Amino acid sequence: MFVSDYVYEECEKGDASAANRRLSWLKGIDILRKIPEVEPLADVYMSILSIPQKSKIDARHLAICCVYGINILLSWNCTHLGAESMQIAQKYNDANGLLTPQMITPDSLVRKYMEVDFND
Repeated sequence: MFVSDYVYEECEKGDASAANRRLSWLKGIDILRKIPEVEPLADVYMSILSIPQKSKIDARHLAICCVYGINILLSWNCTHLGAESMQIAQKYNDANGLLTPQMITPDSLVRKYMEVDFND
């Protein structure tokens, strides 16, 4: 499991107490560092996926996964990276030799890989 510098940036925002709690949950998880290839790719995703500037972080999350070859992008927020957007990204990535992560929510990940029934 990995988090990126972008995740840290998001977790630091807002209420200081809540930010500290979010940051404490990340301790010990390996960090994917920002590298030069990420920003231009994020700009491409913003364009082809019609992601607004205020939500550029979503494009950065996708781009860093693609650049580092991460298989799963875990997020509660699928507003800009839903199924249709991920299909568009997949076509772009296939044409450009990039891996496309599977976009999945935390509860779906648990259900799929840990065989947990939340109804019990």
